Amino acid sequence: MGSGTPGDRTSEVVPRGADRWDSAQGVAVPVAVTSVAVASVVVVGAAVVVVGA
Repeated sequence: MGSGTPGDRTSEVVPRGADRWDSAQGVAVPVAVTSVAVASVVVVGAAVVVVGA
Protein backbone atom coordinates (compact mmCIF):
# COMPACT_ATOMS: atom_id res chain seq x y z
CA MET A 1 0.00 0.00 0.00
CA GLY A 2 1.05 3.61 -0.43
CA SER A 3 2.79 5.40 2.39
CA GLY A 4 1.16 8.69 1.46
CA THR A 5 4.44 10.29 0.42
CA PRO A 6 4.31 12.72 -2.56
CA GLY A 7 6.50 10.44 -4.69
CA ASP A 8 4.23 7.47 -4.15
CA ARG A 9 2.42 6.25 -7.26
CA THR A 10 -0.84 5.79 -5.35
CA SER A 11 -0.96 9.57 -4.83
CA GLU A 12 -1.34 9.96 -8.62
CA VAL A 13 -4.61 8.00 -8.73
CA VAL A 14 -7.50 9.95 -10.23
CA PRO A 15 -10.03 11.36 -7.72
CA ARG A 16 -12.64 8.75 -8.65
CA GLY A 17 -10.20 5.98 -7.80
CA ALA A 18 -9.32 7.73 -4.55
CA ASP A 19 -12.99 8.07 -3.66
CA ARG A 20 -13.50 4.39 -4.35
CA TRP A 21 -10.45 3.59 -2.20
CA ASP A 22 -11.81 5.73 0.65
CA SER A 23 -15.15 3.93 0.36
CA ALA A 24 -13.39 0.57 0.48
CA GLN A 25 -11.49 1.63 3.59
CA GLY A 26 -14.73 2.93 5.11
CA VAL A 27 -16.12 -0.60 4.81
CA ALA A 28 -12.95 -2.57 5.54
CA VAL A 29 -11.96 -0.79 8.75
CA PRO A 30 -15.25 -1.35 10.65
CA VAL A 31 -15.36 -4.95 9.39
CA ALA A 32 -11.81 -5.57 10.61
CA VAL A 33 -12.53 -3.95 13.98
CA THR A 34 -15.72 -5.98 14.35
CA SER A 35 -13.88 -9.18 13.42
CA VAL A 36 -11.20 -8.50 16.03
CA ALA A 37 -13.84 -7.70 18.65
CA VAL A 38 -15.77 -10.90 17.88
CA ALA A 39 -12.57 -12.94 17.96
CA SER A 40 -11.66 -11.40 21.33
CA VAL A 41 -15.09 -12.25 22.75
CA VAL A 42 -14.78 -15.83 21.48
CA VAL A 43 -11.29 -16.21 22.97
CA VAL A 44 -12.36 -14.73 26.32
CA GLY A 45 -15.49 -16.89 26.33
CA ALA A 46 -13.43 -20.01 25.64
CA ALA A 47 -10.98 -19.06 28.39
CA VAL A 48 -13.85 -18.59 30.86
CA VAL A 49 -15.25 -22.00 29.94
CA VAL A 50 -11.83 -23.64 30.32
CA VAL A 51 -11.17 -21.92 33.67
CA GLY A 52 -14.70 -22.66 34.86
CA ALA A 53 -14.30 -26.33 33.93
